[in-house]
Amino acid sequence: MLYFVDESGIDLKQAPCVVLAGVAIREADVWPLTQAFMDLSAAVLRFPPEMGYEIKGAKLLKTRVFRHAALLGPLPDAQRNAAVDRLLTKNEKGDDVGREELAALAQAKLIFVERALGLAADFGMTVFASIVPRDAPQQRDRSILRKDFAYLFQRIHCHVCDQEDHDHGVLIFDEQDPALSQRLMDQIHKYFRETGRGQQRAERMIPMPFFVHSELTPAIQIADLVAYIVNWGLRLDRMPEPVREELKPFADRTFDLRYSGREVPLKRRIGKRGKHIWGIAYIPDLRPRTERTAADDETADLDEVEAPQA
Repeated sequence: MLYFVDESGIDLKQAPCVVLAGVAIREADVWPLTQAFMDLSAAVLRFPPEMGYEIKGAKLLKTRVFRHAALLGPLPDAQRNAAVDRLLTKNEKGDDVGREELAALAQAKLIFVERALGLAADFGMTVFASIVPRDAPQQRDRSILRKDFAYLFQRIHCHVCDQEDHDHGVLIFDEQDPALSQRLMDQIHKYFRETGRGQQRAERMIPMPFFVHSELTPAIQIADLVAYIVNWGLRLDRMPEPVREELKPFADRTFDLRYSGREVPLKRRIGKRGKHIWGIAYIPDLRPRTERTAADDETADLDEVEAPQA
């Protein structure tokens, strides 16, 4: 099983939350999904390959896209495609674009996202997400893995344990700045080698992630769409953050893909699983148990960040 992971809101400029999102897919389905995704992009968005357009939620789903899409009623496919082609030609020449071209491209972007989520469902993708409010208390010890990663790994581990006994999970991240990637690698290695839960999960998860270029990896681009949709459009019962209502149809489709299963206890008995666990978690406090006081509210979830073993 391959788990493609991306983030949304990490710059804390406008986004209400920081979201760490993952999508799971079987190795054998990656290439068929990639081909279908590329064909969908060419047919709907119509950007030429040499343009190097990267699929990102922040490009396809920002407020302005919805505003432009509403300039005209839904355009038939042929009319929309012709208008998008005219827009691309005008952009190359530096000419002004018209109302129909703006509406056509915006509608194409929304249609693309809807169908991309449909592809995710068709290929059996499973969604995971850790949601952290932008004002969440932060951990002091930056050498240990952040709690939102630990929660994500918990759920991925549960999902791997739902598969055949010989299946293992491979983590694939969007490449970051080399220094940030190295720091994350160090934290992940420490987690999998020096904590009880990490050691348990390393039995079914490869504890060394791979890093890829998102613009070349459609599955990472789907993870990016999921992260953006969760950040701006999906709200659990106890989340007070504002929501963009126009994203609700996309959020509903994303929510339907979330993981649902049972916890794997730290001391696992054969065939025994713990309480019900969902793939999307809201984490209002990033501090590990060792950094919180008795007066702090305890998180109502199953996993906690451990200090490394001496």
